[in-house]
Amino acid sequence: MKNNIIKLAAIFAAAPSIIFAQVDSTTIERNNQPPSSVTSSDGSNANVETTDSGAQRPIFLKTENISAFGGIDSKIYYDDNPMRTSGTVLSSVKDAIWNNTAYLGAGLGQIEITDAVITPYVGVSLTNTQYMAAGLDALDYQSTSAYVMANVQHSNGWSYRAGVSYGSDYNDASKRETYSEFYPSVGAMKTYSHNEDLLGIFNLSVGYHESKSENALNSSREDDLDNFDVIASYGLQYVYQNFIISPTYSAVFKSYSEDSPSHNDGREDLIHSLNVRIDYPITNYARISLFGGYSKRDTKSSFADYDFVSGTGGLALGLNTTF
Repeated sequence: MKNNIIKLAAIFAAAPSIIFAQVDSTTIERNNQPPSSVTSSDGSNANVETTDSGAQRPIFLKTENISAFGGIDSKIYYDDNPMRTSGTVLSSVKDAIWNNTAYLGAGLGQIEITDAVITPYVGVSLTNTQYMAAGLDALDYQSTSAYVMANVQHSNGWSYRAGVSYGSDYNDASKRETYSEFYPSVGAMKTYSHNEDLLGIFNLSVGYHESKSENALNSSREDDLDNFDVIASYGLQYVYQNFIISPTYSAVFKSYSEDSPSHNDGREDLIHSLNVRIDYPITNYARISLFGGYSKRDTKSSFADYDFVSGTGGLALGLNTTF
């Protein structure tokens, strides 16, 4: 314990601005759309017929009225590079992180059109992130998110979505909002069956982050993190007895839009991620999961080196209900 405290003290001495910092805001995953169990055919049976794979609707949405859903996700995991840096003293920081999310949402009925179903959604979420190592509680933060979107599911297996979300990060130590954004986006998803136990999911989205942020000294950097992003992913969902095994590869390209004097002038990021999740449904309303992942960011920037690699692994518990 004493050695850990000495190590952390050395890190803070080398980088005093970390007291007001947090994980790179551009790498935080925000809840800006409904859970996949609502918008896709997630479940205990991966079998999907070609004729109806895109138009499947959760049972609780098969009404003409508003159908609400909600839940709590709790996960604890190890992150070998929570600061998302490389080649600095900060990249030696490793920590266990506890993350809790509560969310509410609603499907606002369905609009039946030829060969497709349109479902509008609204939702909100609150996420609390805590760092477990002594001294790193200065990085603890809360994130809020709200979204409005429409999802169009076609019988050929394709679904399309368009919407806008708002996200905000609040640092517990500084008692300040360190980041906020509006994020309009459009996307497409193709779900299809390889066989009766194996589902393939292709996802593509394009969006723009209209942001406001603060640096480590709490000075405003409005628009400095504005960026266009393109996200492509391909995942598999394999059912083995009561286990659902889901490996996913994703690539994110970001192009920052602010010109000089922004230090992100001309910056471009490419983030590769490979994740594996194993879910075990305890009941219809609860599941426990093991997960792990690897991420790598390559950055083109004339200002600084934003490259990083990170690995994570942990345990999650999800509770959800409909009403």
